Amino acid sequence: MAAHLYVILLLPLMMSSACASGKAAPASKAGVGAPGTFESREHGIRFRYPADWKPRPSKDYVLLAEPGSGVERSSGEVDGGPRLTLDVPDLPPHLPFMLTLKAVRNGYVDDLRKRLKEMRVEDEREWQAPGAKATRLLVCGRGAKGERSVAALLMIHDDGVYIVSAESAKVLFPRVREAFDTVAGSLEWLK
Repeated sequence: MAAHLYVILLLPLMMSSACASGKAAPASKAGVGAPGTFESREHGIRFRYPADWKPRPSKDYVLLAEPGSGVERSSGEVDGGPRLTLDVPDLPPHLPFMLTLKAVRNGYVDDLRKRLKEMRVEDEREWQAPGAKATRLLVCGRGAKGERSVAALLMIHDDGVYIVSAESAKVLFPRVREAFDTVAGSLEWLK
């Protein structure tokens, strides 16, 4: 019983430090195949994204894509323009049963609360992702330049955490949400 209590008390600490680290493999290790297709053999994932979105170099994400055209950009926006990301955070050593979707979700939401004021989860539901446990979140909050919207797909696959997110100013979000839905609907695991 004491061992179980120890594990339960350490899990939130482990997950919050993993989610807060924001570390991901350098973009150079992941590749972009045909236009509109992302594939990372290292992370075992492939998906499609709209062809008008363009990958950008990032040391924080496995993939960072921004609209090349078709989505009006907010120049000079402190919160950042519209973006689509894939993050595969490094996790501390753990036993497989310690990695739960609830802990991933709570760590992700805590991270959003740190940068979005009046943050609220507007929708949360289980997501059917073959070969993974997953939940989808729709979140709104106030950034430095106004209302922001975020769609996130939080997944656990093969003892790893995968976070696909799309974020923009609220006014731009319908088009950004389409990009997110394209990714979420085309996910494939390579391992």
